[in-house]
This record gives sequence, C-alpha cells and structure tokens, in this order.
Amino acid sequence: MTQSTAKRTLSAVNAIGSNAIVYLARGSEWREQLTVNDHVEVRAYGRGPPPIINAADPVENNRFEAVESFSNVYSVSWVLASTNKSNLMDVVQVLEDGKPLKWANSVSLCNQVAGSFYETRGSSDFERIIYIHPSNGLDL
Repeated sequence: MTQSTAKRTLSAVNAIGSNAIVYLARGSEWREQLTVNDHVEVRAYGRGPPPIINAADPVENNRFEAVESFSNVYSVSWVLASTNKSNLMDVVQVLEDGKPLKWANSVSLCNQVAGSFYETRGSSDFERIIYIHPSNGLDL
C-alpha cells in the first residue's frame, strides 16, 4: 500500500485476505478490534511507542436502563461477542464521549460521584454489568 491507498480504520483492514502485512503507525491508538485472517502479519512503523489497539464494545445510550433505588445510576449488560472468549480481560475501562470514567467501589458510591462507573460480572464469566453515573449528571 501507499499513503494514498492506506486504510483509515481497522475494520477496513479486517477485510484483507491471507498472506498480507499490515503496518500501524507508532504512537497511534485504535479504538476498535482487529481481526485478521491466517498468515497476516502486523508490524509497527515510524518512531515512538508501539501502536495500541484498544478494542472496545461501544454501547448506545438507549441500551442503558435506570437502576431502581438509585437516582443517578444506569446499567447495561452484555455478553462478550468475540468467538475467542479466552481473550476476556478482567479489567474494564469505561469511556464517556472518549473520556475515561472513574472507578467506584460500589453501586452506592457510583450513585454519589458524577463521572464514575462500577463493573461486575453477570450470570457467566463472559457477561459484564456496567453501572454508570454520567459525568454531566444528566439523564441518558
């Protein structure tokens, strides 16, 4: 590829066939998942720190539900969509409009602190329940 034919998103790279080399710029951060075919190599180019692939599961506001008995907390539950569930991390990072929310130690504390979240496992190891208190203090 050349600079003029470079892909701008990782989802576009996902469609690349086998026996390819994908170059990611050093110092770049990608907020999406990279899924490539067999025999695809991923390399960094340029100067600086290695590129970061920070895959995420975006959740639309309309999926959050108000949590009864808490005036400021909303929750959402989802099951990891990946077919390789062994990649599930124990660390969850929650962003609101691209900015990280602060970890709260309980739902009660989350209710008290705008811009915070609390996370727990659901009914299986692959399900997460996220509670958030929006940073602007407004309803979702």
